[in-house]
Amino acid sequence: MVLNLLLVFYEAMKSSGKAWPVISEVVQERCLKRISARVRFIEGLTPQQQAQAISDAIADHPEQQLLAYVRGKFGEHGLLGIESETEKMLMLAALNLVECIAEAAPKSTQ
Repeated sequence: MVLNLLLVFYEAMKSSGKAWPVISEVVQERCLKRISARVRFIEGLTPQQQAQAISDAIADHPEQQLLAYVRGKFGEHGLLGIESETEKMLMLAALNLVECIAEAAPKSTQ
């Protein structure tokens, strides 16, 4: 499933017509740290606070459509509950793809 996401993201980036930089390991690591920090932040919150924090993070994210696509695919496969380490790693990989794309996205010059 994550490979499918990667292919969809690649095609979206390619069809944007913009020149995309190579996403380095440094960028990947920085993005993964950002995701991990968000997860640690919400772990101590009540379920209602968690839902609000997640909603706020999505609303403020520069790649909302990619996040929605990831959520939809994980929902289709019944993986939103993250009940195992494997599911956790899949989710982290998918979210890291989105985060890296958001960070590397060519800025528009208007």
